Amino acid sequence: LYVRLLGDTGEMTHLLDIAKQCGIDADLLLKSKPVSKTDFAYKVLAGQYSPDGDAAPRRAKSTGAKGLEGGIHKQITGLRRTTTRTYSGLQEDEVNAVAALYRKNNGDLRKLAQLMQIDHGVLMRDPPKDATDFAHKLLTGQYSVDMTEARKKDLRGNLLGELQKQASTLKRTTTKEGIGPSSEELAAIASIYTQHGGDPDAIALACTGINRDLLREHPPVDAKDFARRLLEGSYSADAAAAAQARLRQALPAELARSASALKRATTKEWDGKASEDDVTLVAKIYDANGGDLRKIAQVCGLSYDLLSARPPKDSRDFAANLLGGAYSGEASAIAQKALRSTLTMTLKDGATPGLKRTTTKEYTGEPDPNEVAAVARAIEDLQQ
Repeated sequence: LYVRLLGDTGEMTHLLDIAKQCGIDADLLLKSKPVSKTDFAYKVLAGQYSPDGDAAPRRAKSTGAKGLEGGIHKQITGLRRTTTRTYSGLQEDEVNAVAALYRKNNGDLRKLAQLMQIDHGVLMRDPPKDATDFAHKLLTGQYSVDMTEARKKDLRGNLLGELQKQASTLKRTTTKEGIGPSSEELAAIASIYTQHGGDPDAIALACTGINRDLLREHPPVDAKDFARRLLEGSYSADAAAAAQARLRQALPAELARSASALKRATTKEWDGKASEDDVTLVAKIYDANGGDLRKIAQVCGLSYDLLSARPPKDSRDFAANLLGGAYSGEASAIAQKALRSTLTMTLKDGATPGLKRTTTKEYTGEPDPNEVAAVARAIEDLQQ
């Protein structure tokens, strides 16, 4: 029935017709419009469109449901096929139905706006004269409006009013161009110079950020000149740059002072001969150990092989050879020499002593008879 009477279009005229045909309350139907045919059927059977509220569901679940079902079948059997006609204006029964709603709510536009789900502001901008006028304007779409456009219009109106309100509180001011520090600023800074008597140390200590060295390097003429230079940044310096400048200034003097402390020395070229004092000192080691080469090698950390390969004649010859480097040798070179000597003594004529030449035999897969006999004898010995 809901679909047959075009309830799925959501138009008010069709909903009023459904309310009339089904015998349900039109106000409740318009307040809680169904979203689908199933939702409409559920709400009808649940009694949500009955004016007596909570009693409706219980009645609908008992005898009311059967009566409603019979009424719906009756309406369906009484329907006749009709030909769709072109719209020719408002129908009198539709106007009367909407006018009845107006009168029922005593013309209260706020209630009607809530009931019909239309914008109250639109109603107030063009209020109806009476019930019939309200019905005509409502059914002809004069109270229908795109909510998005309506909100935009309200926003523009509110924004314009707010801008006008803010503009009324603004004060006109004159833009001033910077022409340097004012006389008041110069006087305030100049008083610092005067207060400390122009002393660079005292001024740098009192004013954080002033470079004392720059103040001393470029002293101001008077208090006013000091204020002007300070505001121009003449007495401000980057800390890193200032440190680098101080280093560059101090470095030449420091180099000159260090150079003056150096002594000139004459480079001597060694002629390959040991001095007499060194020979005498080393010769005492030879005499103290009685010329025993093993002891001398152990005491001096020398190679015994090198000592024995070139034995000294006496203590002075030992000292001269040692200081001349005759007994010094690289450890790896000494080890290689010893290995070569050992191999030379061991290998003779390409053969190694103690080894016998043998003939390589090829295994044929059969055990050797001698080996079989040896294994048999070993087994017999174990059994005995």
